[in-house]
Order: sequence, then C-alpha cells, then structure tokens
Amino acid sequence: MTEPTGSVPGISAEEAERRSRIDRATAELHAACKWFIHQIDNGVLVRDISRDHESGWAAEMVTFTRGLHLAVTAVRQAENG
Repeated sequence: MTEPTGSVPGISAEEAERRSRIDRATAELHAACKWFIHQIDNGVLVRDISRDHESGWAAEMVTFTRGLHLAVTAVRQAENG
C-alpha cells in the first residue's frame, strides 16, 4: 500500500491531523504572544499599580512577571532558533 501524497510513513492520518492542528495552534499562539508583548512594550497595556498596597499583591505580580518572561523567552526562541 502506498502512502498518500504528503503523508509521513508510519504516521496515521489521525496523528498527522493532530500534528497539523498543533502546528496551526503554535503559530497562532506565537502571533498572539508577540502582539501582547508589542502592546506592553509600546505602553498600550500597562500594569495597574492601584492594588500594590494590598497584602499578597506583590506575590501575584511575581507570578505575572514570571509568566510574561516565559512568553517573551518562547517568542525569542521561536524567532531565533
């Protein structure tokens, strides 16, 4: 039996479709992360400092900052290899 054109030997059609969906989602997530990072860099999206005085708020901002750093790092790695 021959493989359909464009198929990968040993990969089922279902697995190929799953991988294709992941590839499309990856590209969309990359574009979305890039857009958010650009908006932050340009001052369009800014951090609300009105809650800085609240107990535990600084810890939440550490979590946010860590997540933002992970997004920036992922975008850079995707673009720079």
